[in-house]
Amino acid sequence: MSIEYSESLEEATQIARTALPLASQFALPANPVNYAVLYEYVAGQNPPLSAALDQLRENAKDLTDAQLNALYHSFISGNDEQALKEVRQALSGMVDSTRNSLDKVSQTSQAYQENLDVSAKQLTDAEPSGAVDIITHLIDETLRMQAASRSLQEELAKTNEDLSSLRTE
Repeated sequence: MSIEYSESLEEATQIARTALPLASQFALPANPVNYAVLYEYVAGQNPPLSAALDQLRENAKDLTDAQLNALYHSFISGNDEQALKEVRQALSGMVDSTRNSLDKVSQTSQAYQENLDVSAKQLTDAEPSGAVDIITHLIDETLRMQAASRSLQEELAKTNEDLSSLRTE
């Protein structure tokens, strides 16, 4: 997931005051990419980035936009891309699971409707003693339909919970 920033206003201001002069020291424009790299370097929250930048500083007098751009994509935006990929996978899983539940309920509902139609025809021709068996069958089918409906409700509640969890990440 992406790096969290938890500095207070004063701490963030101090980091910014240190990061901006570094851009001048390295003869770099203070564009958003360079600033992001230097901010994280000064903040010290991204040790792999700091190590890579220290190594570049040892090997070259001045740094280039291309070098900082590469650091940005390797150590900062890559985190966001990974987080986005994880969110996409989670959403895809939720959609697939919900679709499967809906398909199952749709099939159960269709079978239930067919049973109702057949049972209605049987009831019109049935003797009173045979009607009990038909009604018992209808009760069983109704219970099966209720269970499928309950299962869908649980699946939708879980999906809603998972979506809420993703929103907070």
